[in-house]
Amino acid sequence: MRPSEALSLHRTQIREIALSHRVNSIRVFGSALRGDDVPGSDLDLLWWSPPRKQP
Repeated sequence: MRPSEALSLHRTQIREIALSHRVNSIRVFGSALRGDDVPGSDLDLLWWSPPRKQP
């Protein structure tokens, strides 16, 4: 399965996992974004979460 297909299939679950880890923004880049990924390609993700507050 191509990473872009897996991403489409599991988008909701990926979003739920990201939110549970305080990830506010997650972006796909690379071959999966361009649509030229193949089975065995990696999935490039860029994510951001706010810094944790110090006690």
